[in-house]
Amino acid sequence: MMQRFYDPDAQLYDVNGGVGGTVAERWHDFDAYYTDTGTPPDPARTTVVRVDPSKPLGPGNWTWGKLRYTKRIFEPGGSTITLDGKRITAVEAARLLDRTPASLRVLLYRSRQKGDSRLTLGRITVLHPVTRKAKNPP
Repeated sequence: MMQRFYDPDAQLYDVNGGVGGTVAERWHDFDAYYTDTGTPPDPARTTVVRVDPSKPLGPGNWTWGKLRYTKRIFEPGGSTITLDGKRITAVEAARLLDRTPASLRVLLYRSRQKGDSRLTLGRITVLHPVTRKAKNPP
C-alpha cells in the first residue's frame, strides 16, 4: 500500500503519490495501520482506498476496495479512454480535463455504478468494460 504513494516505480503511483496523495502519519507504523483496519476481507482481492481522494489515506478516510477494480481503471483491459478516437491513459485524460486522476477515478466509478457503459466529457470518451450479471436460477 505504501508503495502506491511513495515509490514512483510502483503500479498506481501516478494516481496516488504521483498526484500528491499521502498516507496519514499514523499508518506509517504497521501496527497502528493493522489496529485501525484489521484483516482484509479477502487479502488477495482487496486493498485500502481513500474515500475522499483529496485527503490522506488513513483513519477516517479509508474503505476496503476491490484490487481488481482499482487496477482495472488505470491499466490495460480496463475502461477505454479516447480523445478524438485515439486511446489515451486516465492520467492524460485527467490532465486534459484539468482534473486530478483521483477525481477522474471517482467520476468513472460513479458512472460505472449507475450502469453507464459510456461517459462523454467534451472530446474525451470513456467506454467501460461490459460486466455481465449472473442470471438468477429459476
